[in-house]
Amino acid sequence: MSKFSTGLLGDFDSILPGVEKEPPEAYLKGIDKNIVLKTASYLLGLNVMNSPYRDWRKFLGMWFRHENVAFAQIIANNCNKLEIKYQTPVSLYYNIAALRFFDFSLALTETETTQDPIDSEINLFKAYLVFLTRSTDAQITNADFLHKHKDHSAIVLTLFNMQFPTADLENYDFEEVIACQMVKGTTLFQFMERNSKWTPLLQRFYSHFDISHWVEYFQGTLPLVRGIVNRTIDGWFEYNIPEDENFNRNVNFLKLLSQQQYIDEEIPDFIRLRENPLYQISNSTFRVIFALFVAEKIYKSLYFQLKSLNEELPEDQKINELRSAYGDEFTEQFLLYQVLDFVYHHRSYVRFTGQELTQKFNINGGPDYYLRNGNHLFLFENKDTFIPGTVKSSGDIEKILDDIKKKLYYTTNDKGKIKPKAVQQLAENVRRVLLKENKFDKDYKERNIQVYPILVLHDSAFNASGFNQIINDWFKIEMKKIADQGVNTDRVKPITCIYIDTLILYGEYLKRKKESLNDLITTFHKSQNLRKKEFASLNDAQEYIGSKNIPFGKFIEFHTNLGYKQLGKGLVGLAITNIFESQKC
Repeated sequence: MSKFSTGLLGDFDSILPGVEKEPPEAYLKGIDKNIVLKTASYLLGLNVMNSPYRDWRKFLGMWFRHENVAFAQIIANNCNKLEIKYQTPVSLYYNIAALRFFDFSLALTETETTQDPIDSEINLFKAYLVFLTRSTDAQITNADFLHKHKDHSAIVLTLFNMQFPTADLENYDFEEVIACQMVKGTTLFQFMERNSKWTPLLQRFYSHFDISHWVEYFQGTLPLVRGIVNRTIDGWFEYNIPEDENFNRNVNFLKLLSQQQYIDEEIPDFIRLRENPLYQISNSTFRVIFALFVAEKIYKSLYFQLKSLNEELPEDQKINELRSAYGDEFTEQFLLYQVLDFVYHHRSYVRFTGQELTQKFNINGGPDYYLRNGNHLFLFENKDTFIPGTVKSSGDIEKILDDIKKKLYYTTNDKGKIKPKAVQQLAENVRRVLLKENKFDKDYKERNIQVYPILVLHDSAFNASGFNQIINDWFKIEMKKIADQGVNTDRVKPITCIYIDTLILYGEYLKRKKESLNDLITTFHKSQNLRKKEFASLNDAQEYIGSKNIPFGKFIEFHTNLGYKQLGKGLVGLAITNIFESQKC
């Protein structure tokens, strides 16, 4: 059994005790491959956040026909026993298990159909249970590591470990994802248009998709996304291309987003499905594998597409060290600047970009964005980094934390020299502020200044519960080093980790100053404080600590009651306008 956000996930041994578990291919042998794929895609088409099939009773009612009622009753009896034993709801639906089921099923070879519909229904369920079990097994391997942490940090780490490998696949609002993907996607293409260094890669992208302008890419993807948003029932979604003058072009475009030849090779983090989130079932019909991956074709997966196309360019046109260039030149010096400038450019704040600090003041290692409003000073550090799929999907919390530390805390070379990363970079810039060492801004009193260090991240996986606490545990170490030098750090807030999409969604909210960023950050960290409490069970303690370790994006959503939705379109409206204006050109 495994804990999830609203209860317990069942697994093979707890749902079918005493039944010998076989590998999934044994259950699926003799079942039409199309039926297997259709079953998996139906599960992937359920609403991740609000599907009624999270209730095992409805799930069983959906899955089994009348002829299999006796088998379904066995499962129902065991679910009831588990709920009585653990005093918490049990669920049989988990989209990650469905993704693993689909990914596995694509590699199946066609075999003669020997199972009848009644038997195949039971065996499809057993095969799915195998993948549900695999989704819970990895957590067991971390027991020894977690046992070393006796205080509440053990629960924080447990929550983080449970969520991080799949946080980007579970905790999202589909329409918010689309909105932010459009903002980031249009911003990326505008950046590439304005920078001659990126022109050959942009032209290669056009050639690959047989388009003449990036707006045509949106014309190809957005109708599909719109269809997913407008559907009224759960389950698989099929997109039929209208037979008009653009039929052949539209078919060829969607083929480039579809599964083609499938190699039976395990690739972590569902990279194959992310790259090609459709599969063709007829000349004009495409079935969606996972709606989120379709939405992410608007922006998130573009980097990997560009990376592949960059390798095809002649040597004199290739962008060297593409990942570094993408992070420095686009996500920091273009996307981050545009988002923050949208909010603050009209204010009479002291404001500098990292690029300005380097070029005008020769500042090395300065913040990526510096903002001061009177005694409230914000230091932004931008990190467009991600944890490799092999590490993320390992379920090994020690490996995951070690990789995060290397990406966001510091690294050490063979000679023992430390290279500071985000946490240490923020700490150093805090020290400079407290000692008034920045020659570009000295018009404040050290004893009055309130410092708000902010880490802006671009991978939604970092939206996992507990992540901000882990980062701040490292930041506390750095603050103690500064305090030990006789510097007063009492006015320094903990680091606030903010996902770039949160700034995009709430850009208009902050621009209109419905609530200031410093007030939001202060309230956020107060909400994270733990009070001494007695708990009736470990489950109650986990839920309490979990509620105190939500990411900033989830906090602002609750705190403002989705405040951004009551305002104008903001950055999202500008992105839509950019698409339509470009279409006219």
